[in-house]
Amino acid sequence: MEPLVVAPREVHDLVMRCARVAGCDSGTANRVARNITAAEVRWGGAVAVATEVLEAGDPANSSSIQALDVLAEAECDARTTGTSRAGFETPVPVAFLASTIAEMAGRGVVVDNLPLDLTAALAVSGLDLRTGVVDLPASVEAHRDGLSVDRVAFNRLEAMASRFLVSEAILDGLEH
Repeated sequence: MEPLVVAPREVHDLVMRCARVAGCDSGTANRVARNITAAEVRWGGAVAVATEVLEAGDPANSSSIQALDVLAEAECDARTTGTSRAGFETPVPVAFLASTIAEMAGRGVVVDNLPLDLTAALAVSGLDLRTGVVDLPASVEAHRDGLSVDRVAFNRLEAMASRFLVSEAILDGLEH
């Protein structure tokens, strides 16, 4: 099937709605959406990874979602001691960590053990962190030209996100 070209903000919006439907609070849903969007921009394939996790039972309590807090705690530890390890209960696809890893690097905490042939679907059981500096890739082209995403996975996200939206008829009923 032919891929679909979408703006990165469309991926972000849909993933955020899906995460809310899955039971995440708005802040967590936004972090999930930022991570998936960043991974889609950088490696592709993140939309499909997100649908698998968000369609599974109790995604809000999954290791993929909880990994964001584990990584935040490990970043604090690395700032204090110079190094730290974020260990996850079950392996987590890098798609759920991409933006957080880049944001940490911007704050001076980098990941040591990511392979060079990294993909959005690569699941990691933990990350070694240290204070330091790293160059981050730019994503200007994706924001200008759009992202080529898996059409089937994107359609699955749209279907899941539609449960977050409130119909106009319900809103009209509230006004009366």
